[in-house]
This record gives sequence, C-alpha cells and structure tokens, in this order.
Amino acid sequence: MRLLIIILVFLTLIGCNDNGEKSVSQNDRLELVPEPDKDLREKYEQQVKDSLKSDTVFEEYLGERLKPIRENFKRINEITEWTSVDKRKLNQSTESGAATYYFLQDKLLKIVAIHFGETGKNIQEFYTKNGLLSFVLEQQYQYNRPITWDSTAMKENNDTETFDIDKSEIIEDRSYFSKGELIRQINNQDCGSPFAEDYLKEEQVRLKTEFEKLKEKLKK
Repeated sequence: MRLLIIILVFLTLIGCNDNGEKSVSQNDRLELVPEPDKDLREKYEQQVKDSLKSDTVFEEYLGERLKPIRENFKRINEITEWTSVDKRKLNQSTESGAATYYFLQDKLLKIVAIHFGETGKNIQEFYTKNGLLSFVLEQQYQYNRPITWDSTAMKENNDTETFDIDKSEIIEDRSYFSKGELIRQINNQDCGSPFAEDYLKEEQVRLKTEFEKLKEKLKK
C-alpha cells in the first residue's frame, strides 16, 4: 500500500499578479497535500531550527557577512502568523510535488518546495531579504527502498527490508547569498572546506533559476 496519500483540493485563496490584481487559473490552484507523519514532521522542523548551529567553522573567514543571513533565517522561521500562504502544484518529479509561498504584508519571505519520487524526495526552502534571495536550505532524502516496497514486495524479491523513511539518508546543502551573490555553501557530507569559486557560480545560477521558476508559478 502506498505510504504517501495525495489529496487534490481546489483552493479558494486568491493569488496576486504583478499589477496587484487578483487572478489565478483554477488548475494551478490544485493543492497537493502529502502529509508526513507527525513525528517525522516534528523531526524535520527541529532539523531546520538546528541547521545553522554548525556553520561557525568559517566565521572568521567570512567575518560578519554570514551573521545577517543567519539572523534573517531565524527571524522568518519565528513568524507564526502570515498575511497569506499560497500554494501551487509541481510536476517536475515522478510523484509530483507542491510549493508553498509565505507572505508578510506584500513581501514574499519564504518558499518551500517539495518534490516526491519513488526512491526519495527533495525539500527546498528559499528565504529572501529585501526582495533578494538570502538563504537556501536543501534536503535530499534517499529512501532505503521505494515507497511501494511493502512486506509483499520484500518477500517477492527475497529482500530483508521494507520501505522505512526513518532509514533514509539525508543529504543537506545550505547556501548563503549576499546581495544576490552565493558566498558560501555547506554540505553535511563534506569536510567543511569552502567550495571552488567556479562551482559556487554554477550553484548560484542553478538556485537563482529554480527560485525564479517558482515565483513564475504565482503568475499563472
């Protein structure tokens, strides 16, 4: 039995276009709500809260440039009441996905995009400051088995495990932007050394492109 339940719900919320007018196509208003288990969600939320604690190795290397980025990340995640929360469906992965947009006043402060697949899922969180990309938190879950791998599949394939999300390997990247420039990226599987300048430029293009594509979804 599939462990993820996808519920398609027509939303009645109204999105904004560039002119401030209220309009959105009904099809793009379909909300994808694959809710994780409560314990898993709480575990992930705690990971987000703790995600910046280890970013002090190169504090002297970057001086005060990382401090406002961390403070902005913390401030946004402490917001409990948003002016509006908008959602769009995503079709970039085999099991589809969803993007959630968080607004305070008329400012877009945060986007959370989740892409589901048979063998894993990707979670991306984009944070803004003064209208520019400030921080990106990415978590890639690599499942121990496909999500359909139940006890029957296990026996049929002479395996010893079923799908268990708690056995997932999680690869995490944290990307810091200053005035539109990617100045630091940290991966939880490397030794903490700074990445090469050429690599950071490639990642900057990738992340800013994905961010702009997600914003474009709001105009449909």
